[in-house]
Amino acid sequence: MDFAQGLRTARPRVEARYREYGECSRTSASQNLLLIPPTHRANEYRKVADALRKLPPLRAGEVCTTDPLHRASTLSNRNLKRIRASRPGGTWRDWPRHLRADCHKEKTGKTYRSVYGRMEWDKPSPTITTQFYGFGNGRFGHPEQDRGISLREGAILQSFPNPEPLGEKPVSQFCDSSRGGYFEFVGR
Repeated sequence: MDFAQGLRTARPRVEARYREYGECSRTSASQNLLLIPPTHRANEYRKVADALRKLPPLRAGEVCTTDPLHRASTLSNRNLKRIRASRPGGTWRDWPRHLRADCHKEKTGKTYRSVYGRMEWDKPSPTITTQFYGFGNGRFGHPEQDRGISLREGAILQSFPNPEPLGEKPVSQFCDSSRGGYFEFVGR
């Protein structure tokens, strides 16, 4: 008997399969073994637009005046050109060759497409990792604004329904991974 069959036998209400986008009432998409029944049908999956459309727009490097966690990281001139050349759901492969990173021009780097991507409004977000604050770290480009997603947007996509500023820490500590940053603080 394999692992999945063993789970089905032991607990018939447990579904052992890989989940699809949005099946667990989260906005992010990943392939994890699903050990709980799905809570949503495909036509009910939460999309990036459901989570982020109501937030005020930002430019790269800007901080919202009314929400200190709604802040976007600064982009270099080269990365601004890259994100402007990116389409929602696309990859660095869509860019002109002169914008591609040197590693993506090598045979070993051509297969890795999960960086420098823009999210799509009408789909669940990619899995939000602790590195989401950098445009080049995954598919963390805002769907239409020329920037990576903000700290607030990342928290919302990680299923924090309306994350408030967390505790009394200065906001600068949320952005500084050398001092633990936002996600280490959330995990305590």
